[in-house]
Amino acid sequence: MSKELVELIDHARWKAGSYKAVAEKMGISAGRLSDFKHGTRIPSTLNICQLADIAELNVAETLFQILEKLDT
Repeated sequence: MSKELVELIDHARWKAGSYKAVAEKMGISAGRLSDFKHGTRIPSTLNICQLADIAELNVAETLFQILEKLDT
């Protein structure tokens, strides 16, 4: 599990108001979002971009940072 991914999910939750709202914006279940956070599933590139967008972060920079950590 990537600390950066957990921080991204938490930041998106803060911006959206709840994990459920984040999941709805992404078109996934809250359970899948929880799986991403707890490391039982790896988010797709699209999922990471969606999280960055919801969190109002630079999408390309965030994607690079997360993928770099997931590959290690």
